[in-house]
Amino acid sequence: MKTGELFKKTTNVHAQQIEEVVVTATKRAESLQDVPVSVSAISGNELGQLGLRDTTQIAAQVPNMQISTPMGDSMPVIAIRGISMDDFSLNQSSPVAIYVDEVYKGHPSLQSVQMYDLERLEVLRGPQGTLYGKNSTGGAVNFITTRPGFGTEGYVTAGYGEYDRKQLQGAFEKPIIDDTLAVRVAGTWTEMDGWKENKLAGGDDTNAIDEWGARMSLLYQPVDAL
Repeated sequence: MKTGELFKKTTNVHAQQIEEVVVTATKRAESLQDVPVSVSAISGNELGQLGLRDTTQIAAQVPNMQISTPMGDSMPVIAIRGISMDDFSLNQSSPVAIYVDEVYKGHPSLQSVQMYDLERLEVLRGPQGTLYGKNSTGGAVNFITTRPGFGTEGYVTAGYGEYDRKQLQGAFEKPIIDDTLAVRVAGTWTEMDGWKENKLAGGDDTNAIDEWGARMSLLYQPVDAL
């Protein structure tokens, strides 16, 4: 019996394979193990399990990264390997480049990205000027949203937490023209009471959350005749 149990355990160990993580940190798809830069990648499923809401919460999952919010959660100040903003003027660009589906978000007021229906998150540490331009001295952060496909599917998730926190997220995709044109629609909504008590009569508690977001993406596959 002991021999059989040992054989069973050994078989299970060999059956487990390390899942390959594919990233596009260098502007092309390749295995995370082969990328010649320091990269942290978090899949969309992991982001959902961690319950991350926006950019301000990713630093706890990425080494050498710090995020502060001296001007509120809507304007995060990101530092990678100690490289960060040293001037908080309104026209100052962050030295950490933020991209959403390859669209650059330069000013901190644009860098608080809501984390819903993402395929993955990539954080590149160290200077990335060759691929990402001048405002990437500290590094770069890529948010890659889930792309539409030619299937018909969707999902809805709901959550409830402390301070009467309520959250809904969902997405749906379907083909418009079979094997040619498809659409995907995703959205999120979060509401939470404030957790800092306001002593003024009739005043709402502070640090409340009331936010929503929506996104639509299209997939077009040209036919051979074009």
